Amino acid sequence: MSKSLRVLYAIVFALGANTPTLLASATEDNSAIPTASSTVTSESENESPPTEDSYEPISPASAEESIEPEKTDVTTDSDESNASDPDGTNPTSSDYFNLLKEHLFIKSINPGFKINDVSETGEAIELENSSNFSLPLDNLSLRYINSNGNVYPIFEFPSGSFMIEKDIVLRLDKSPEIKNILAETGSYREIADVIYSKTLAMNGSLELVYTTDDGEQVLDSICWTGKSGCAAKFTNNSPGTLVRDSKTREITFRENYIPNFVAGFYLPEDTAEPTPENSLAPVEVKTVTSKCKGLGFTELLSYYEENSSEQFLELYNPTDEIINMSGCQVKYKNKYYQIVTTNASIENNSISELYPSEFYVYRPDKFTFTKNPNSENKIELIDTTGDTLDTLTYPHGQKKGTAYALTDNLWRTTYTPTPGSANFYQEFQTCPFGKVLNSETGNCVKASTISSVTPCPAGKYRNPETGRCKSASSASSEPTPCKEGYERNPETNRCRKVKTNSGADYALVPVTGDPDKTSFIAFWALVALAGLSVLYIIFQFRKDLYFHLRKFIARIKRS
Repeated sequence: MSKSLRVLYAIVFALGANTPTLLASATEDNSAIPTASSTVTSESENESPPTEDSYEPISPASAEESIEPEKTDVTTDSDESNASDPDGTNPTSSDYFNLLKEHLFIKSINPGFKINDVSETGEAIELENSSNFSLPLDNLSLRYINSNGNVYPIFEFPSGSFMIEKDIVLRLDKSPEIKNILAETGSYREIADVIYSKTLAMNGSLELVYTTDDGEQVLDSICWTGKSGCAAKFTNNSPGTLVRDSKTREITFRENYIPNFVAGFYLPEDTAEPTPENSLAPVEVKTVTSKCKGLGFTELLSYYEENSSEQFLELYNPTDEIINMSGCQVKYKNKYYQIVTTNASIENNSISELYPSEFYVYRPDKFTFTKNPNSENKIELIDTTGDTLDTLTYPHGQKKGTAYALTDNLWRTTYTPTPGSANFYQEFQTCPFGKVLNSETGNCVKASTISSVTPCPAGKYRNPETGRCKSASSASSEPTPCKEGYERNPETNRCRKVKTNSGADYALVPVTGDPDKTSFIAFWALVALAGLSVLYIIFQFRKDLYFHLRKFIARIKRS
């Protein structure tokens, strides 16, 4: 008998009157029926079940010892449903699910807020056990659904783990609370039982799921989308926590709620390294791993010719590994679309697996791309982790029937779309029969509209600048002399009229002669002018100069 079923027996028999149908298989010898706690009795003995004040958790070790049935009552797994359970009244996985659904639920949820410029402050999830008994957590997991319907695993409880207290507290590994306690002590187990890595948003829902070979069943859920049956969306302006009543499960919003942390999570020795007390041990968080890493966009056709079914988005796997695209998404105009489940393409060999060096064609069936946007349009490839792997921005200027493709490491428009195969760059369109391409405009025109170039007649040549025929004599290197009254402009090499002096009756005469000789004469003319000026000054002030000269000479004689 598996550990889960043994624990199930203990829980079922301990609950007594709460599960009367499960007690129908009890033998006449009631003393042979194991119980999870000697302090718990059924209502048939007129005793009340324990209250929360008298609650004493059962350690996993004692639970196993108390619920081990006698060897004579144990049969093989194949015989349990027949020989030992002829009436079909032994506990089953369905009974276990109903039991958990009655007692295990999501107690509180805080999506984390930006407080004093610090994000994810206070993010936490709290589970509560409304019974007075330890609960095995095999096959249980938590998952988060965002506002776009995308599902992200939060935490999967390892096989053999137990909830030994009334509450289990899970906190985000990037929250400041966890970062601070890790920096101080090196362990998060002083404030949380479990840590997880996928942050919650202000709008979404959380599910507690029970998984068996028969499929998944939602054990409990809580949503904060503002829709019918859900709590209102969170806002950063009003930080707080959604808290549920233990009995009514009604949801209330509380501003300063602190989860009830009492270290209520147990892992068996074979799933984690035990502590010295052989009980609580650190939990290895199961994070979401990348499935789509390596994928990239290579081609887009948005401007279809007849209908939108022609549109496609091409992806390529350049890695050496097979990429499973289940969970990969396309983000377009702030909406998310699962590539595998919203794909109308028939080109792909596989529904979700893309082999190395293969292309994958995505033809959207839930939306259409803008054919020729007025401004740039952005398409993003989103990983299962929520990270953006690639971004394609296609600009205005798309042409009907063309693709925007990656060729030679450049994104450009090609007239040869190649969905599902290597890209090919064709700069100009292929013209239909009877038309030819005008290389200047890129349009197809009738062949008759483009005249053929005929050679120039004898004695003439074609001017490369104008394309016209010109007399061969004009090609001489020596220019023709200008007419009288005209001169050649050295800048344009053309003849221009000689300019005249508008302030005189005679034409301008160009300067002639030796420039060096002219400079020499001008210098001595200046020297002569300076000498004459000095002589004039001496003559003008001769009396004053004579008086001062006499005084100067007399002073020299006296000395």
